Amino acid sequence: MLKGILWAAVSRNNVVLAEAGEDNHKGAVVKLAQKILKKNATAGWEFVKSKGLKGSKFHVFDDPTRNSDDMIVWSFSAVSESSLNDIEVKSFLEKLVYITEPLRESHEWQKGD
Repeated sequence: MLKGILWAAVSRNNVVLAEAGEDNHKGAVVKLAQKILKKNATAGWEFVKSKGLKGSKFHVFDDPTRNSDDMIVWSFSAVSESSLNDIEVKSFLEKLVYITEPLRESHEWQKGD
């Protein structure tokens, strides 16, 4: 059986800036994605599960910068099939943290909708 990441998103505070994926599970992916996005920001990882699926979320806390006077909380979220190893989902989200770093420094990502 094919296993993988079905949906992923990058958010600033409560604003989803970028997302990709599809739901071939009769709405279960979207429902779990909404549930993981609603989880409060914590230091570290957040997880949710649903039948055959799991949601993962990692937060990065940025101090105020020249573009923003407020702390920004970046969230990196994914919904995957339960058969995918947790280490692979975490590795994917950690890579998103690194490849989005230049974007997260831009005015558009710090202030845009």
